[in-house]
Formats: sequence, structure tokens, C-alpha cells
Amino acid sequence: MKPEGVPFSERVMFTRAGLLVGILCAGALLTAWTVTQAGHDMRASQLQQARFAAQAVSVDSVQALTGTEADMERPVFLRLK
Repeated sequence: MKPEGVPFSERVMFTRAGLLVGILCAGALLTAWTVTQAGHDMRASQLQQARFAAQAVSVDSVQALTGTEADMERPVFLRLK
């Protein structure tokens, strides 16, 4: 007596193909999550560095600058640079 339906060799082939597709999808999702996490970590690091730099700069020093070429020789500008 033969079993009805799809032959065994075809079931094995479909099972293997399904597993391969599942593994590839899981890998793609893991890669996307990893890239997202790396981007978040880099942005957090840059924000922390910007906060450290902002704490090191005096508001009065920046306000004392005029934005002209004359500032290039001022000690305040040279310290900020």
C-alpha cells in the first residue's frame, strides 16, 4: 500500500527548503536588529561626547566672540579652537 499525498522525497525537499528560508529570515532579522542597535549606541556615544564638550566651553567666552576675522587672534578663540 502506498501512502496518499506527496511522496517522501518531495516532503524532505520542501522541509529542507522551508528550514533554509526560515534560517535566512532569522538571519536577516538579527542583522537588522544588530545594525539598529549599533546606530543607537553610536548616537548615544556622540551625544555624550557633545555634552562633555559643552560643559568645557564657557558661554561667556562664546558670547565674547564677534564672528569676524578679528576673533582669530583673540586668546578666547584660540582656546576654543
